[in-house]
Amino acid sequence: MAEEDPEPRVLVVLPDGQVLNGILRGRRRDPDGVWWYQTTVDIRATSVQPVPGQDYGSVPTVVQDTYPWQFEAPDTPGETTGILHRGDCTVATGRLTPMSDPVQARAFLREGWATACETCGPDPQ
Repeated sequence: MAEEDPEPRVLVVLPDGQVLNGILRGRRRDPDGVWWYQTTVDIRATSVQPVPGQDYGSVPTVVQDTYPWQFEAPDTPGETTGILHRGDCTVATGRLTPMSDPVQARAFLREGWATACETCGPDPQ
C-alpha cells in the first residue's frame, strides 16, 4: 500500500443500493469459505440512534465549515462509480458525501470509484 494511503478505502453497497464511503479495518474467512470485511463507514447523524446508557463524551468530534470536495453517490442500482465534485459545485445533486481529505479524493478518482465532474473539474492535489 502506498505511504500516502494509510487506510484502504472501500465503497460499502447496502442491500437497497445505497453506497457509503468506508475504511477497511480487517477481514476474515469463515471455515465455509465466506469472507467478512470489518469496515468503518461514514453515516449522516440523522441515521444513527444512541444506545441508552452509552457515554459519547469521549468521542472525537470535528466541526468543519466547508469541504473542498463532495462525492455524489451513484443513483442507479448496481452502479459503483460516482462523481467527485468541488465543494462549491452547483451541479452536484443526489446523495452527497463531503470530503476534506485530498488522499481520499485522489484515491476515489484513481480507483475508479468516482469520475471528475465535467463542470467543476475537481483537482485534489
